Amino acid sequence: MLRTLLCALLWLAAAFHDEASARNGADAKAFLEEVVRSDFAGDASPRIGHVIRNKRASEKEDSTWGPAPEAYVLDGDPLVVVTDWKLVAVEKKAADVCVKFSFTVVATTIGEGLPSWETKSARHIQALPESRSDTVAYCARFKHGIWMLIDPPLPRVSKEDLISFMQESSARSAKIVSEIRSADPRAVENARRVSESLKEQLAVLLSL
Repeated sequence: MLRTLLCALLWLAAAFHDEASARNGADAKAFLEEVVRSDFAGDASPRIGHVIRNKRASEKEDSTWGPAPEAYVLDGDPLVVVTDWKLVAVEKKAADVCVKFSFTVVATTIGEGLPSWETKSARHIQALPESRSDTVAYCARFKHGIWMLIDPPLPRVSKEDLISFMQESSARSAKIVSEIRSADPRAVENARRVSESLKEQLAVLLSL
């Protein structure tokens, strides 16, 4: 009985220590680094199920978009094109831990989505006249036993990984256009516009 009670007390002490360590930011830095590293590779998975919304939808990031969604698609959602990243600083703010990262930015995006037969509106990639260095804060809060990303910034995606993805996506789209046999002119036009949009975005990326 005494041994059982002692084991239970030791387990509780260890659990308390683990949570206290987490709350002190021992794991927050690793979590936020994984978010940035995955975004750089075009992988949104560390964000999914780990996002807290503090800002209103009307609040903007970079004077263009609000907080990024949990998940994103590389060929249509707003993002920032970068060539590298590095950790700059770690800060504790009350219950939150914020890590600042520096990125070399070479392009941004305008608009979102892919065109269709109904609209030509689509995302466009805009090359910067010259690369710039941006410092962005990623903040996390320990909640329900896990670290959560607070109002995630737009994903900063590697130029090389985005080029690779867009090449594959553009090739698939061009194949669909060449093989489509639909009697519905809207389907044909939709496929054509999507293919043209992907080619346009890829051309900008290859010019960087």
